[in-house]
Amino acid sequence: MSKLARRYWASLTDTNIESVELLIEYGRQRNATLWRRYVASLLDMPVTCGAATETKQTEGPTPAPTSTIFYDMETVVDIGTTPPNRGSWWRGAGLAFVTLLALTIAFGVSRVLPPAPRVATPATSVDAYHTVKDPAGYVISIPRGWAREEVQGKLQPVVTYTAPGGRGRLMVFEVKESSVTESSAQAQSIAEGATGYHYLGRRTGADWTEFSYRYDSKQYGATKTVDHRFQAADGTPYAIVASGPPGTDMTEQLTKAVNSLCPTGAHCP
Repeated sequence: MSKLARRYWASLTDTNIESVELLIEYGRQRNATLWRRYVASLLDMPVTCGAATETKQTEGPTPAPTSTIFYDMETVVDIGTTPPNRGSWWRGAGLAFVTLLALTIAFGVSRVLPPAPRVATPATSVDAYHTVKDPAGYVISIPRGWAREEVQGKLQPVVTYTAPGGRGRLMVFEVKESSVTESSAQAQSIAEGATGYHYLGRRTGADWTEFSYRYDSKQYGATKTVDHRFQAADGTPYAIVASGPPGTDMTEQLTKAVNSLCPTGAHCP
């Protein structure tokens, strides 16, 4: 059995039986370090087959094991009288140990750590606005999901589009004054009487004018308002008033509404 084991090991390590015996003998040297002797004692184990047999203690020197297996990291061993190079053996053993340790740690971490969560890309609407034909007599583009409400003013219907939660509003109505400048001046005079009124500024163009201010609304609290009055494509003066809490930017909603408003029957670009 010992010969078969030596031949089997020699076939695995690509060496011969004599070199295996030499490596075993070299590992048993008593002047070697404790660590190397411990490793040699682990690797130099007898190979048996079949049922275990009882070992009897006999006087005299301990007989040599029937067969031993010495695990060497190098595939080619010099079988001369010089023992194998100590540094190369330990470098190979150290490299194998480090590789095994790294693989064990990597496998353990992959089993313990949960997989990285996938980051879902938020869905974006192709167009956040839609064009509606309002019963008040015009076509206009407003944000999707805004609610419409119409009330009868002193001179004309007033339509209000309100964002969910009341965070933004667009109020649209036809102006009855002779010019947008006159209408805007009157509107500013009325706004100055509101609670907490604070003037913010005015801008004016060829056929439009607007002023902005803050006031305290009984329904919505502190409110910022931009009152924009302009002439539509057919020359009809309109007012679109954008309002919301201070810090809310209504510029985009107001610009979309002004540029898209077209009275019924008018030719708009």
